[in-house]
Amino acid sequence: MSRQRCLMALLLAVLTLGMVAARPAQDWPPGTAILHGFVFHDLNGDGKWNHPNGNGPIAPTKPETWEPGFGGVYFTASCGDFSVVGYSEPRSVDEYGHTFATGDFGPVLSACDWTVTLHVPAGYVATTPVQQKALIPDAGGTAFPAVLFGLRAGRLPKTGAVEQPFLAGAGLVFGLEMVIAGAAGLLARRRRR
Repeated sequence: MSRQRCLMALLLAVLTLGMVAARPAQDWPPGTAILHGFVFHDLNGDGKWNHPNGNGPIAPTKPETWEPGFGGVYFTASCGDFSVVGYSEPRSVDEYGHTFATGDFGPVLSACDWTVTLHVPAGYVATTPVQQKALIPDAGGTAFPAVLFGLRAGRLPKTGAVEQPFLAGAGLVFGLEMVIAGAAGLLARRRRR
């Protein structure tokens, strides 16, 4: 198959998946269900969504403490060798102007024990597990597996590189090897004289 045909087939598959994913609940095919859930900004870092509809400690009279949803965060739902890519979307705004991700129209998935993996964006750390299970039974239609991912702002090293503690040990070993090799070379040179 030519490269152009492969790209066209891929584009058609993505567009078809996009149309299926945006369909309302009553239009889901039999044996499928919607992946429900979202990514929230975990302001206090407790791993729980603090909102009147969430499970964390909240002050209903203090909406400034409620935790808003993140948009555009990349996640992957995988089942065996098959994967679906999605992005979180903030969809609703409360009376105080806070934007929350409702997750009402996540990807429509077939029956399987899905593994949903959050890809943590640069500058943030996860406050919940980055891999969660979402079981969609064979019956479908009534299953609403939910995954909630929390993110909190974190600091990156000044270089932007991920910290690698083993590099210090590797550098130490390499440095000692160089010192030993240099000393052996000096001794060999002195013996020749």
